[in-house]
Amino acid sequence: MNRDKLLGIIEDMNISQRQLAEAIHVSKNTMCSKLNGKGTFTVDEAKDICRFLNIKKTKLMVDIFLR
Repeated sequence: MNRDKLLGIIEDMNISQRQLAEAIHVSKNTMCSKLNGKGTFTVDEAKDICRFLNIKKTKLMVDIFLR
């Protein structure tokens, strides 16, 4: 996962990690752990994140979650 790219988008949209966690139905602790590389997002979580952040470009999705 490209943590910096994802965090950059979250910051640019002025969204908190708590808001993102609530949007994909995980705890804030789980979100923080996954963003810090102590876990991975499931496919469904990645899709939900993209939906919530309005990420529609496949290349950007791949850059964030598969690199």
